Amino acid sequence: MTSREVISYLSSKIDKDTSIVSSLGRTSQEVYNVLPNQTLFLDSMGDIVSISCGIALGLENKPVIAIDTDGSNLMGISILSLISSIKERIHNLSIIVINNKILESGGGIETTVNDLKWEYLGKAWDINIVEVNTLDDLKKNFEAFAFKELTYFVVNVDNTSLLQSDSTKSIDGIESKYIFSRHLEKVRKEKFIKPCLKN
Repeated sequence: MTSREVISYLSSKIDKDTSIVSSLGRTSQEVYNVLPNQTLFLDSMGDIVSISCGIALGLENKPVIAIDTDGSNLMGISILSLISSIKERIHNLSIIVINNKILESGGGIETTVNDLKWEYLGKAWDINIVEVNTLDDLKKNFEAFAFKELTYFVVNVDNTSLLQSDSTKSIDGIESKYIFSRHLEKVRKEKFIKPCLKN
């Protein structure tokens, strides 16, 4: 299973009211190819889940997906204590961790912990963590848990069959913020970016 297959499947399961926060690198490119207008693309690592958590709290019952990578997720692992304490309030958040066990955009360097026992993190923080190795496993578990209870889906992928092509994503984090804000305005049916008034 590749990142592309995972993102393609997710895009088939979500509607226009679903809000997405995406990590950088290959993941952001794959998401941009299919879901450019309802995704906040972050040009940073370690904060995907925390920002998604805030969005999920603000949108209450509207679905939110954090699409993170193993390297980025491990940089922000301290968020587990918070999401554990508010998991009933963020049942609308599903966390997808694309686990390729390397820092792919950094040249394929292995992550420092490439054999992490994700289920132990789930037990320690009383969070539903589901590790999947096949697309069928992902489909079955996503159908069962997504947006019903806070769930971490750790999706083990192998991207060696995919070429690391140049990015065609033509927006940066600043432009993405405005596109995503317009998406949120449609979801909430209210304007919250006001025109700039001149004196």
